Amino acid sequence: MSATYLKTDRELEELCRQARDEGRIGLDTEFHRERRYTPKLALVQLAVEGREVLLDPFGEADLGPLDELVADASVVKVLHAASQDLEIFFGRSRQVPRNVFDTQIAAAMLGMGAQISLLGLVESLLGIRLSKGATFTDWLERPLSTRQEDYALADVEHLLEMHDELARRLDELGRTGWLAEELRRFERESYYEIPPEELYTRVKRFSSLRSRGLAVLSALAIWREDAARAQNRPRRSIVADEVLVELARSTPDSVKELGRTRGLHPGEIKRSGTDIVAAIERGLATPDDQCPVLVRDRAVPREMELAVSFVQSFLKIYCSKVGIDPILMASGADIESLVSAHLQGRIDVDRHPVLQGWRGELVGNRVLAFLRGEIGVRLDPKSVMPILDDVG
Repeated sequence: MSATYLKTDRELEELCRQARDEGRIGLDTEFHRERRYTPKLALVQLAVEGREVLLDPFGEADLGPLDELVADASVVKVLHAASQDLEIFFGRSRQVPRNVFDTQIAAAMLGMGAQISLLGLVESLLGIRLSKGATFTDWLERPLSTRQEDYALADVEHLLEMHDELARRLDELGRTGWLAEELRRFERESYYEIPPEELYTRVKRFSSLRSRGLAVLSALAIWREDAARAQNRPRRSIVADEVLVELARSTPDSVKELGRTRGLHPGEIKRSGTDIVAAIERGLATPDDQCPVLVRDRAVPREMELAVSFVQSFLKIYCSKVGIDPILMASGADIESLVSAHLQGRIDVDRHPVLQGWRGELVGNRVLAFLRGEIGVRLDPKSVMPILDDVG
């Protein structure tokens, strides 16, 4: 049977009305990011009760009603690994997606792995084995083959059923609110756009520079972002990160001097040399009190490394016990700051990320008790599994 496409504005509007009546819609996209600043949307897959359909962004239907639906807080949008799909819709409409249910994050909340694939989750939850054979296909070609269409529809075929099952399990464990808290990240504009003044922190090896060099790098990173957006090219194809750092360090003051920078393509110098030099000048002219200042990474004493590893092991054991993926709980930096604060007697319970929200509710008091020596760890001699014991 051939795939069903939404080909007209009326057909899309009718599906959006059905989604509003039912209160949810399954959603996925295919896109191409290669050699582009902005991903190019190539196909949209949608699922409502009883049917799955395709929407061709190059067809006649106006995608505006779908953009509005993604931003409609009254409708649950069910996606798997939602971030890149939502980035595309935010880029299209500049509206923040609302009421998202990410099945991958929900699965992590249930201890099923933080990076579980759609195939793995469908099999684990529903006992259905899907075959995937078009991962690296060209979604921009037309017409799409039957194989491509089947592959695309499989991505949304079971989303609503998985939503039911995941929501049921989360409710049984009292974690529905935790997931809602975690998914609110998708409703913040800052999730999709990096503030210009923070772009330099995304440049590899930015921390190798001193304060003045960071000011120059910041100006260069802003220039590169604008150039990449204007030319719809990946940032690194404009100027590679390592070259940007070298420019911030050497601060060439003329287009001629730029030519001596290894890795800076002559074509880019010809096209943008004047703008690059101007960005360097702006960075050099930044007042001292406005230059970025980094707290330099100090060498972590071996004792601290061991302490952090110890707490990480505790979190892993505890998360296994309560059935949640430890990757959701804390980063290595979060744990290090918590251990450091504990050793200095200055833990800010009201602000530390491991102690806030659902994380604080789940492990906050337990990790503090572990740091205070009130919880011990031992091995069960029969199962050889770690056991946590309250210390008298």
